[in-house]
Amino acid sequence: MKKLSFIVVIALSVLMLNSCKKAEPIVRNESTELADIYGTLEGQGGSRLFEARISANKDTIYFDIPYYYPANSDNEVNLSKIILRSVVPSDAIVSPALGTVQDVSKPFKLTITSGTWCYQIFYSGGP
Repeated sequence: MKKLSFIVVIALSVLMLNSCKKAEPIVRNESTELADIYGTLEGQGGSRLFEARISANKDTIYFDIPYYYPANSDNEVNLSKIILRSVVPSDAIVSPALGTVQDVSKPFKLTITSGTWCYQIFYSGGP
């Protein structure tokens, strides 16, 4: 009886040790370009209100934000309450964080760091 229980314990131990799944390595995204960026206002969710233009050398982004939004209203756009949203690789670190209220009344540096690259752009308020 002792021999049978010893064999069962050994067999279960071997099964438990072999059943652990090995961790798969994380493959870093090697993309070197910002896929998409746009601006919106508080309370508008993910609506694409303000589209971006990226410069030819891809180091500056321009947003064409009208003085009034919607165009036929008296609602002035407050540039200190714009929300920027973007599509970046899943392993990217964005500084300052996107998806929060930003003051875009003055140019600022946006740094996107991924597993294998660093991409810096400068926002400029006008054309």
